[in-house]
Amino acid sequence: MTVPGQIRGIRVRGEVIDQRIANLSIESSRPLSATMVLTGRPVAEALKLVPLLFPVCGRAQVIAGVRAAEAAMGRHPDPVTEAARDLLVLAEQCAGIAWRIEIDWALLCRRSPDATTVAAVRESAQEVRFALFGDLPFDQIGAAPVKVDRVRLLMALALLQARLASLFPEALQADGLMDLELAMAKGRSIPARLVHAARLQPDAALGNHDRDYFDEKCPMWFGDRLGADGNFPWLPTIDGRTAEVGPLAGMRHDLVVEALVGWGAGLATRLLAASLDVFTVPTRMQELTRRIVDGLPMGRSARLGEGTGSGIAETARGPLAHWVRVDGDRVIDWRAVAPTEWNFHPQGPFVRALARARALSDPEHQIRVLAASFDPCVPVTVDLVRA
Repeated sequence: MTVPGQIRGIRVRGEVIDQRIANLSIESSRPLSATMVLTGRPVAEALKLVPLLFPVCGRAQVIAGVRAAEAAMGRHPDPVTEAARDLLVLAEQCAGIAWRIEIDWALLCRRSPDATTVAAVRESAQEVRFALFGDLPFDQIGAAPVKVDRVRLLMALALLQARLASLFPEALQADGLMDLELAMAKGRSIPARLVHAARLQPDAALGNHDRDYFDEKCPMWFGDRLGADGNFPWLPTIDGRTAEVGPLAGMRHDLVVEALVGWGAGLATRLLAASLDVFTVPTRMQELTRRIVDGLPMGRSARLGEGTGSGIAETARGPLAHWVRVDGDRVIDWRAVAPTEWNFHPQGPFVRALARARALSDPEHQIRVLAASFDPCVPVTVDLVRA
């Protein structure tokens, strides 16, 4: 069997007329119909295929799928297992954040990628997985309570926190936005250089758009739309309105709120929001870990499934949702929607931000930086024709 799980990408096309982008279009070759491969298979077998079909954020994909299947089959794990799953997703986010900064953003800064740092963060993230589940699988339906190695978990978390903080040291001791801006002007880290360069560009509004910010939705909200609308996985909206998901929409750090007020919702602010994930994600992990260690984890509310169910895994880029219809233990239908489809919707925030941009001094590079600020998680190709 050939599994259509290769990572594809996004292509941006347009014309450059007087340093502005016209006739803009966006195409995605991401394999969103890959879930058709799961139809007719036993649920357990389908879950084994999910990370092969969707290798980016593979663990988050599996956990969203497990939760959807559990809701459909009326089988729910205990709160500790759910908290452990959330920690596993956050650990995967840490590895993704390191890749974002040391590989993708390094290239935008014309610096050599640092695969060594990425590997070190991945190693720490893997330690979190073993501390939570040991050698046991984490994709079992209605899994039994996990036996957490608390010492190993706390050590892995401390190491992850230190390694991520080292990626943006200028923000570690910053006392407010003005202090951070001064530190970034002298800073050498990739986030500091990228955000500072965005602050210096003539068009301070580049990156701003007229679309909504996505607010938190429950699994049933996604399930209702994924089950009723076959186009929702490709073209998700909030009742017809496109929206932005991810770090800026989530406003997960106080400095992001300050930047929105002081700088506006342009490129510098959205790059800063993504950069500050190096602190916000470990903080969320600490909160979950305290609940597990203290024996007071908070579970998710869920209703018994009636043949269909939906599940969410919160990634750094936004909510990842799966919806499943089952007959007994077999998949009848399976659909999913990822953050990329929200931000890179043909009428979504990235397209609207680019359409509203003023004169661009270096159109191709600026489009790539703008795309990176929305964290597409797949390669972006830019095809521009100069009129």
